[in-house]
Amino acid sequence: MGHPVFNIYNTMTKRKEIFTPKDPENNKACIYIIKRANLKKEDPLLLSNEYCQKFMEGMADLQCLSSTHESRVSTHMDQIKQMMATVAKPSEPSWDNPWSSGRPGWHIECSAMSTHYLASSFDIHDGGTDLIFPHHENKIAQSSVACSKAKVSYWMHNGHMTKDGKKMSKSLGNVVLIHEANMDYHSLVVRYFLMSAHNRSHMDHTKEQLEIASDSVYYIYQTLHDSEKVLSPYRRENVEEERSNSTKAQIASDAQNHVSKLHNDFECKISDGLHTPEFLKSGLQDALRFINNTLDMVKKKMPQPSVFQSLDALESEIKELLKILGLLWPPSYLEILESLKEKALKRANIKLDYVLQKIEERAEARKHRDYLKADEMRQDLASKGIIFMDEGEKTVWRPMRPFTTPQ
Repeated sequence: MGHPVFNIYNTMTKRKEIFTPKDPENNKACIYIIKRANLKKEDPLLLSNEYCQKFMEGMADLQCLSSTHESRVSTHMDQIKQMMATVAKPSEPSWDNPWSSGRPGWHIECSAMSTHYLASSFDIHDGGTDLIFPHHENKIAQSSVACSKAKVSYWMHNGHMTKDGKKMSKSLGNVVLIHEANMDYHSLVVRYFLMSAHNRSHMDHTKEQLEIASDSVYYIYQTLHDSEKVLSPYRRENVEEERSNSTKAQIASDAQNHVSKLHNDFECKISDGLHTPEFLKSGLQDALRFINNTLDMVKKKMPQPSVFQSLDALESEIKELLKILGLLWPPSYLEILESLKEKALKRANIKLDYVLQKIEERAEARKHRDYLKADEMRQDLASKGIIFMDEGEKTVWRPMRPFTTPQ
């Protein structure tokens, strides 16, 4: 089976199109920020530097790959003036500026910088939906005049972030910066949250959606952690067997089907206009469920070597795909889980000692068959986003979406 064809939704043609790069051997990407000077009594460049620094710190927090060039308008005035001179040729009609000194308009700087780094004709141009008109239409017009072969093959426009149904804006005071979101939620959760909506869709920033993302990330890392605990002894034994040239166990057919299905689902969803939410909600969840079902089986009986080999293959595929999505981070699974638990305690405004005390009190209530009191304790913490889980004689806790008992 061949690889799926990569499709991009092109705003210009209003349809999905097969992505065909102009130069497959030399791929480039360019993104730039136009900052406006506001009413603060600060140097405009210092102010823009401050915002750019916050942006870069936020991208680093989310583990986004850094760009080759971070182009700034203020450092590309020569390119801008050159493009303006190209448009207004000496032999053609032109007019001097009667308003003394000034600065180039919003659109020409965009044309100049993209031409400088990517040439006048390149593959993909992105931006928010609010830039389709007038900014990008004006860019097309002026670039076409300045450059004989100015052409963008695919225009990609992303939706906006809203806050509780309202557009984020400084005037409304409802803008949430990345570092502010990271105060209550792990950076992994924020990244997962952003990937859980399609890039063309508007996305609403709500506590409920972030709790869903937090729950999903915890489930992923708990599954990987549980799998690693079971597989660690097997992997050590497997290394010794390979050294002694022993026959390697085969992957069970159902596990191989899950590995293939997961890989194909990822390729198909990403190739279909970078549809990350569909993969996160379908293919990935199916694979995680299969691993957990297999782990349950391992706990009940001593499985055949093929079961461990199957777990190993599927876990490796999951990790590879999570790595591509930027959802597999360097710390150990246990460290990530502990960090997620710390964030949950902070959101609930309770201390770990309080949770451990309630576990003891609940155990005492159950010992005396006071199950009503035990259930009340469990439901009280569940409403705050902490769930008790009974594992044999032991009770552990983990974060969860805050649960409210129906009235």
